[in-house]
Amino acid sequence: MKIKNNYPFLVGKKISLRKLTVQDAKSKNYLEAANSQKTTRFLEGVGIFPKTIKELELYINQESQNQSSLLMGIFKLKNQCHVGNIHISRINLIHRNANYGIMLFDKFHGKGYAYEASSLLISHCFSRIGLKRISMHCTIKNKAAIRLYERLGAREEGTLKQAFYTGNEFVDMKAYAILNS
Repeated sequence: MKIKNNYPFLVGKKISLRKLTVQDAKSKNYLEAANSQKTTRFLEGVGIFPKTIKELELYINQESQNQSSLLMGIFKLKNQCHVGNIHISRINLIHRNANYGIMLFDKFHGKGYAYEASSLLISHCFSRIGLKRISMHCTIKNKAAIRLYERLGAREEGTLKQAFYTGNEFVDMKAYAILNS
């Protein structure tokens, strides 16, 4: 008998976070978002080439084996609907820092899910993993990410000139970080 790994890892008021499984790659929301130009326009590594279920399964398997990565699905508590993914990557336990990324599926924007998921995972990284610093980047055009980062308490650290190609142009990126004080 195969045991499913779909138990919540972190639970908030509206959402829970859990490790993604290959079954999640088959969800309509995930496949649709991974191939949506609107959803992926500000993300690195997706949106350039179309993704298949097999490619999403491979990505989930690779990240689940990576000891310096924490890839979690964001699920509504009410019905376990998959609404996005959140990722802490490049976890460095010597320097106690990591990078942060989030992809919220389009139809779930504006409901507080990104803030709640981010707060849960960042708190976990500081209190349980012992990180001191979490870095995050976004293009200057990604106003929703800028608002989210600032609401989370991140401080802007600088601008990376023409560091991201989107919409047939190079745009600047803002660098942010949250420190565990």
